[in-house]
Amino acid sequence: MSCDHMHLPVLTFSLCAGGLLLLWAVLPIQADSSLGCDVWRDVSFYAEKEGCERQQISVDACKGRCDTWQIPHLTPPFRTSSHTVCTYDRVETRTTQLQNCQPGVDPTYVYHNAVSCRCAMCHAHNTSCETLV
Repeated sequence: MSCDHMHLPVLTFSLCAGGLLLLWAVLPIQADSSLGCDVWRDVSFYAEKEGCERQQISVDACKGRCDTWQIPHLTPPFRTSSHTVCTYDRVETRTTQLQNCQPGVDPTYVYHNAVSCRCAMCHAHNTSCETLV
């Protein structure tokens, strides 16, 4: 076997990988595209309110994975990126009555329940974004 034949598979792989990379780079990615962002039913959550006993309730939340990408650049800001998270699309407001509250404390606890979810940019008013910098 000659050396030319031994390098042929490596060259073919490099061209295929390069072509796929180029194809990926030019395809538009929608901010709301998803790898599986859906409502997660019956999640245990502890409702806490000062003056009342902590109570476990069941809520619907958002859970899943969303497309994310980042392209490096040699000039500031040194990257172009899109990092979406699975978050609420629509919510409904619900209430429950907490048990064993101190006299004079309103036992009503108000919370949000997910109706639908979507991939979107992280906004601190409705999503924990602490690790996205």
